[in-house]
Amino acid sequence: MCNHALRALLFATLYVCGAELGHLLSFPEYFATFWPPSGIFLVALLRTPNRQWPAVVLLALICNLVSDVGLHNCTATLSVGFWSVNAAEAITGAWLLRRLFSSSINCDSLREVLAVLLVAGVLNTMVGATLGALLITQAFAGETYSSVWHMWWVSDLLGVVVFAPVALTLTAPSKRWHSEYSTNRTREGVFALLCLATTSQLVYGPGQHPLAFLVFPILIWIALRFDIRMICIANVGRCIVGIWNTEQGTGPFATAGTVADQVLQLQVFLCLTSGSFLVLAVVVMERHRAARVLQESEARYRDLLENIDDLVHSVNSEGNILYTNRAWRETLGYSQDDLQSLSIFTVIHPGDHVKYRQKLQRLMKGENLGQNELRFITSAGRTLVVEGSSSCRFVDGQPTATRSIFRDITDRREHESQLDTYRQRLEDANRQLKLLATTDALTGLQNRRAFQERLVEEVERAQRYGHPVSLLLLDVDHFKQFNDSFGHLVGDEVLKQVSRILEATARTSDYLARFGGEEFAIILPNTDSRGAMILAERFREAIAAEPFPDRRITVSLGVATLSRESHGLTDIIDGLTLIKGADEALYFSKHNGRNQVHLAGELHHAMA
Repeated sequence: MCNHALRALLFATLYVCGAELGHLLSFPEYFATFWPPSGIFLVALLRTPNRQWPAVVLLALICNLVSDVGLHNCTATLSVGFWSVNAAEAITGAWLLRRLFSSSINCDSLREVLAVLLVAGVLNTMVGATLGALLITQAFAGETYSSVWHMWWVSDLLGVVVFAPVALTLTAPSKRWHSEYSTNRTREGVFALLCLATTSQLVYGPGQHPLAFLVFPILIWIALRFDIRMICIANVGRCIVGIWNTEQGTGPFATAGTVADQVLQLQVFLCLTSGSFLVLAVVVMERHRAARVLQESEARYRDLLENIDDLVHSVNSEGNILYTNRAWRETLGYSQDDLQSLSIFTVIHPGDHVKYRQKLQRLMKGENLGQNELRFITSAGRTLVVEGSSSCRFVDGQPTATRSIFRDITDRREHESQLDTYRQRLEDANRQLKLLATTDALTGLQNRRAFQERLVEEVERAQRYGHPVSLLLLDVDHFKQFNDSFGHLVGDEVLKQVSRILEATARTSDYLARFGGEEFAIILPNTDSRGAMILAERFREAIAAEPFPDRRITVSLGVATLSRESHGLTDIIDGLTLIKGADEALYFSKHNGRNQVHLAGELHHAMA
């Protein structure tokens, strides 16, 4: 509540003071040269919520009556008429600006300044001039509508152009303005305003010389060095000095002919220069703001690059290093001074030079290479493995530099290498375990467990595809007597020699295994009974012909075959049945005198 009262008091004070300033600077027997309440009223509505507009309008009526009736002996009716025109003008301008801008207007952008100058200034004051001219021509006889319209319009226009921006900028939230003036800059600003005041007094003071342009360099100085608030304040002071001196009959516009001509030229000059330098100031301010935003963005980007752990560098098309971040320099062991004469090829491993040159050429063509891996050499000679991506920056379609972000994966690669080594060792160990689990330790042939698994596979394959399969069971003759005569160690050597003979005689597709003790088993895939008998005889003859050192060694063999024909053994065929048939044939060979081969009746199976 107290805040609203203070704001109302401030508005009333400014409105009355502005009205008195307008009356003070009016030419004799002439309406106001400019009307500050036009800009003050407009800004008061823009800074007030819509629901509180009636209170502002009513307060403006009271201020109008105080100024016109209380201080200048104007009739209440005419004062209310002036107020109604001013209110219509201010309300229309505020409504239009609210429609154009959803947020508050602070004249801190070119769009906002142009809207205030053109919409609230040029267009909206035309509405006020249209209504005001009707009021004046009705109240004062002898005044032409066109002349009154013109005087009212330019007077209100100058009031809006000069006072609305200064009121908007001075009442804007402080966070809208980012410039923090140092002591030196503040002194410079005060000095600039003093120079403008002195020059304005020289220009508009006694002399009658057309020197109005002398204020331009100072206004340009203020527009370039300070924000728009300074140019707004400069415009207010310059207008007051110019109008006051011209009213006193001095300055370049005091010799323009009639009073109407003097006022017109002065108003046009002040409107154009005020509006132009407002636009210049806000354009400069926006450029400074854009530059500041860009600098802040670059600072954040550089800070990010400098503090990330990834290795960042930029090089040109020749490979000269343009930029590196802290992590890059610390990891590779180079200082900032080293980069002035350092080439990227000094850092890259010699084995990757060709690869990198090709990559650099492709990047300069605009290709996207995705993730890639390189090797770097540190200043101490250590090799680092890095992984990352690169891109190329183009200016006007021409490549300028590549930007790369790499991550040191040396430790990861070492760990992966160790894992590969451990994995290989584990696989070797597993293979060794499997070999131990399936290999007979004495002869090196497959053991009985591996034999039984393979026999099941071969029988299932034979039954599925209709191929024959045969099994040989071999037993060393009188081996127990041999062990009793020569010892088990010598017997073991005999078994080793027998296994070597079997391996040398067997085909590559045959599967040999030690069945147990002095017995061996041989699986003959895709072999019928005739072929199995030939192979069995070949095995028997090879062993019988071998000159064993202690005594002649012979073997007995039993053959069983699973084929299409049926020899009446059984219709239910599996590995055990095949073993049983071969074992029966082996028993017959041994019982019939040994060192011979016998064939069991061929087993029948249903073809798939």
